[in-house]
Amino acid sequence: TYGAGEVRGGIMVAGEVKVIDVAEAFTCTECHNVTDTPFHYSPYPLGSSQDPGWDGWVAGVRVRDCKDCHTYYGGKSPFNATDMSGTSHGYEDDCYVCHGGRDPITFHTLEVFDVTPHVSEISITPNQVHAGESAVLNAKVVTGWKMEMRYIEYFVDIPGEKGDGIPLTFTRTEYYGQATEATAVVNTTGWSQGRHTIFVQSLDSRGIWSDPRPALLTVTRPKGVLEATFLRREILFIGAIAIILLIIAIFYRIRGRTMK
Repeated sequence: TYGAGEVRGGIMVAGEVKVIDVAEAFTCTECHNVTDTPFHYSPYPLGSSQDPGWDGWVAGVRVRDCKDCHTYYGGKSPFNATDMSGTSHGYEDDCYVCHGGRDPITFHTLEVFDVTPHVSEISITPNQVHAGESAVLNAKVVTGWKMEMRYIEYFVDIPGEKGDGIPLTFTRTEYYGQATEATAVVNTTGWSQGRHTIFVQSLDSRGIWSDPRPALLTVTRPKGVLEATFLRREILFIGAIAIILLIIAIFYRIRGRTMK
């Protein structure tokens, strides 16, 4: 219960729920049709969006693209969503890199809003190779609002001096964005056998570095060496059998002569 004229709404920022005051009354039913649905009791509410009367809008269909409300119809009734149409941020391809929205619960959850750059995802494919073969390293990096990623690098086993690593190439966009992706081909020629740790770190437009994030790559014996080892073992085995048979033949021949 709230006091007269006091309206509150809950938002989640970086995993912490905060209570804020809002200027105008706002309820779930202003955006959602909750008639005959378990909206208030389900972990995934079934209340569909109200029909705003926009051209091409299908009544009763959930909003699945942030740009519907915030860019193409930003600031317009009935949702009156923050208008992002005049900013490049409003036309970002992947809103979910920084924001929630992959299910109804997190649709308006701010998942990442930290001014410190960080590597949000990292993968190596394949994660096991023969020495001398290559693997593909992919990373997704994010920094604070209105900042840009400028450089991404990796080290093998031991993080070195910042800026001295092997650079990754930006792949998601041609420009340096707030959230972007990068890749590199990791050549394992000359690497020792065993598990190696790849450390990825990034630099943003303010000159701030992220903490290195690790990923594992296992290197096995070179393919040609492995085949040569098996071949050498087979030759030794066949040679040993041949020597044993020769000794047996000589033994029987000598024995035959003595019996005469």
